Amino acid sequence: MKAINHGSPTDITITWDTPRDEVLQQLTHYHVTYEAINMAGQNATNSSLSSVNVSAASQHVSLKDLATYSTYEITVKPVTRDDKMRNKKVIFASI
Repeated sequence: MKAINHGSPTDITITWDTPRDEVLQQLTHYHVTYEAINMAGQNATNSSLSSVNVSAASQHVSLKDLATYSTYEITVKPVTRDDKMRNKKVIFASI
């Protein structure tokens, strides 16, 4: 999984690889969560968890209006019919 900044301090694109074939056959969608864990050098104790569902046909999502000077924990979970997949996690710092 990668976090790509396209020049904006508040917008990023998250990309990930397609799951293995046996998982891909059962994939219904991806569930992406993100939360600020550090804001302007301080622990983000009152940050709220945000989430978005992404089509199974896609391997990217754009996150917009993130706080500047913050570090985010971002998780992508492939959701299957039996819901037995592990999360993929990335930490992203905005400037």
